[in-house]
Amino acid sequence: MTKDQSTSLTINVNGETCQMDTADRTLLEVLREDFRLTGTKKACDNGECGSCIVLMNGKPAKSCLLPASRSAGKDVVTIEGFADTQYAGIGDDILHPLQEAFLELGATQCGFCIPGMILRSAVLLKSKPEPSRDDVTKALSKNLCRCTGYTKIIEAVQYAGELMRRNAVTESHPAAPVGKSVGYNVPNRYSPDTVNGEAKYTADLKMEGMLHAKLYRSEVHHARILRYDLSKARALPGVVTIVGPDDIPGTPFLPNCQPQAYVFPKDKIRFKGEALFAVAATSERIAEQAVDLIEVVVEELPHAIELSDAARPNSARLYDFTDNVSPVTEVSSGDIREGFAKADLVIEKEYSVPVREHAAMEPRHLGVIAVIVKSFARIHETNLKKQGMLGLTFDVESDYNKILEDDTFNFIDLDAFSANNPIHLELCHNSGEVEVIKLNHTFNEQQIEWFKAGSALNLISANV
Repeated sequence: MTKDQSTSLTINVNGETCQMDTADRTLLEVLREDFRLTGTKKACDNGECGSCIVLMNGKPAKSCLLPASRSAGKDVVTIEGFADTQYAGIGDDILHPLQEAFLELGATQCGFCIPGMILRSAVLLKSKPEPSRDDVTKALSKNLCRCTGYTKIIEAVQYAGELMRRNAVTESHPAAPVGKSVGYNVPNRYSPDTVNGEAKYTADLKMEGMLHAKLYRSEVHHARILRYDLSKARALPGVVTIVGPDDIPGTPFLPNCQPQAYVFPKDKIRFKGEALFAVAATSERIAEQAVDLIEVVVEELPHAIELSDAARPNSARLYDFTDNVSPVTEVSSGDIREGFAKADLVIEKEYSVPVREHAAMEPRHLGVIAVIVKSFARIHETNLKKQGMLGLTFDVESDYNKILEDDTFNFIDLDAFSANNPIHLELCHNSGEVEVIKLNHTFNEQQIEWFKAGSALNLISANV
C-alpha cells in the first residue's frame, strides 16, 4: 500500500517492525484493517469495555482511544503474538499460562472479551505473581464481559499465577480426552481460538465488495420528528444507499418486541439512541461521515427516565395505542394464607430487582450471506447450516445434509402459499440437479405476503 510519507511511521508489532499509515486513525484501526490482527476487538469504541486492550511497552493501552501516531517507535503486543513474545524460541504453537488457564477452567465462553482480559491480567501477574481475588477484581474492573459472570475469569487468573510460578508452558489446542465424555472435562473445540486471537466474529470477516453500515441514532429521549434532510449524506462519494422510515413502512414481523411499530420511527423518537436511518457505504469511515451529515429537526417532548416515573398515570405516553405499563399477570401456586399461617416467621417487605441485560459488546450483524434474485437466494453453507437453514425444520431430518455450498433455493408455488400449510423447498445444485425437500414448517400471513412480494430476504432477516 502506498503511504504518504508524512503519515507513515514505524511500529513494532508482535516483535516485527512494520510501517503504518497513521493519518487520522486510531491504533485499533491500524491493527485490524492494515495488519488484520482482529483479536483486538472493536466493541464500545470509547474506552469503556477493555476489549481493544493491547500491550504497549509492557503496559495495557486502549487502542480504540489511542491515536496511531502515538504508538510510533513503541513495542505493541496483541493477543496473536502474546505467547510468542513472552516465550520466544520455545516453539510456534505454544500457549502462555494465562491462555492455558482460561481454557482449562472454561473461562472463555463466547470469547469476545477474552483477549483484553488476558492482556490486562498479564500486567497484573507481573507485579503480583500471587494475586488475591480482590487484586484480580480490581485489575479487571474496567474490562466488561457479557456472558461469564466473571467468576471463572477470576479463578483462571489466579490459576495462571500458579502455572507461571511452576514455569508451565503448554502446546496450543490441547487434545480432547480419549474415551467416553461422561466423567471427563471435555474442552470446547472452539475455545483455543478464543485465547490466541484466531476466533473470527462477524465484524472480523472481510469479503470483496462488502459494504459497511452505520446507524444514525437519536440524541434525545422523546421527541416529535418534524423533518429531516438526507441530501448531503447521499451526495457523499462512497455512499451507496440510506434507508429510513419511508423505505421500510408498516409493521414488520418483530417477535417479542411489541409494541414496537417500526424498524425506523416515522412520527416520533421514543428513546435516546433509537435508530432513525441506516447508511451503507464502501468503507466504515465513509459511512460514519455520512451519518454526521444527516440533518434531523425534532420537537422535544416530556420524558421519563425512571421506571417509576414512566408508570405514573400522567406520564407522557410513548405509543398512542397502549399505556406505558404492559398488562400485569399474576402467577400463583398454592394457598398463600395457609402458608403464612403455618410459617414460624413472616417478614413483609417490598423487594425490587435491577433490570438484567448482558453487555452488548459485539457489533451485531446479519448472520447470513445471501444474493437475492427474485425469490432465489444463494446458500452460504457454513453460516446457513449453523443458523439452522433459515430457522426452518425438515420433515425428514437427513434432508438437512443435502444442502451444499453455493446451492440456490426457491420456495415452490408462492401463489399457493396459505397460513399453516407445510411448504416445499427447491434446492438447485451447481451440477444442475434439482431436489425438492418437504419442510416441517409453516408461515404466518405476514411472512407469506413478503414472499408474494418477490423476496426471500425478509425471511432470512426475521429468522437469523
